[in-house]
Amino acid sequence: MDLFLTDKVIIITGASKGIGLATAKAFEAEGCKVVIFDVDRAGERQVNGNILFKYCDITNENDVKNAIDWVINTCGKIDVLVNNAAVFHFAPAETTTDEMLNAMLSVNIKSYFFMAKYALPHLKNATHPVIVNLSSGVAFQYQAGMAAYSTTKTAILGFTRSLAVDYAPWLRAVSVCPGATLTPSLQRDIDARSGAEKDKFVKATESISLLNRLGKSEEVADFITFIASPRAGFCTGHAFRIDGGVGIRIDGDK
Repeated sequence: MDLFLTDKVIIITGASKGIGLATAKAFEAEGCKVVIFDVDRAGERQVNGNILFKYCDITNENDVKNAIDWVINTCGKIDVLVNNAAVFHFAPAETTTDEMLNAMLSVNIKSYFFMAKYALPHLKNATHPVIVNLSSGVAFQYQAGMAAYSTTKTAILGFTRSLAVDYAPWLRAVSVCPGATLTPSLQRDIDARSGAEKDKFVKATESISLLNRLGKSEEVADFITFIASPRAGFCTGHAFRIDGGVGIRIDGDK
């Protein structure tokens, strides 16, 4: 199915690995020019004719402004913004440090705001402009020990609604909320365990979904690519969950 994305210019934050990188490759496969914003220079290894890398501290407003200007000077336009970057720390409120909280607030909320703020004037010139904000399944069902992270991911839903309302009808804004997905971050959590503890952790994480498995970065990326395309032109303001059916059983097991 043609998604009508050929020659679109896409910015994706935090796309040097995981869901962000998979999304960059998915857009590239649709004929897009993709620009990765990241402080992780691993993204430079992905550079080719259709994927560009721009070193950018997205928590710094001036860095964001300059990076957006660089995209316009280099690519001439912006069609889609994907706010994907995120950091998380496992901790309940009582043990969440100021440093941990500030890191999550800065990357998971402030960067989304800055990116939208400076992309919006250029998105106005696009034919089908879209902002996709990556939230999480924990915005709906709380996972113990993720107080600050779940708070930031819930805030993203509100920010997405504000964009959808304030800039309708010319802009679409949507939230995409992955469940447990086998990203490099989750793989590190798995590898940090051993033996029976590792097996127990994997099985517990897989059993959260009705499908009894982890999601794949490529599955999330394919959905992001579709929802950002003109094929999904009547979708805006809402949160779309890609979590294997978490939370829909009434017995509380899932």
